[in-house]
Amino acid sequence: MSDRTVEATNAIFKRYLTDTVTFRGTATDIDLLTESGTYAIVRGASVGVPSGAYDYGVLVTLNASLFIAQLYIPHYKAPSGHNLYSRVWYRSGWKPWQGYDSVEEIPAV
Repeated sequence: MSDRTVEATNAIFKRYLTDTVTFRGTATDIDLLTESGTYAIVRGASVGVPSGAYDYGVLVTLNASLFIAQLYIPHYKAPSGHNLYSRVWYRSGWKPWQGYDSVEEIPAV
């Protein structure tokens, strides 16, 4: 692998990792959050939280141009909720939230 390839790869990863860990504030409408970053989810201030999920937590948005992925990690597992939620935006809109209670439940891609 050439030095130029390594430099280009490092630049790409640095951009995504830096953007992803950047705190962007409290989420209002989760459906509108397409910029990579980390957002606070707060009851009464954030709409679009997965149905049945505890409504305080952290939302991570990853924008990869062709698609956008969101991960929601609630601070607490609600009785009818899950420990982790994910969904993607592809082409025409958001796909439904998927809930997981353990790493083993997350499908391989």
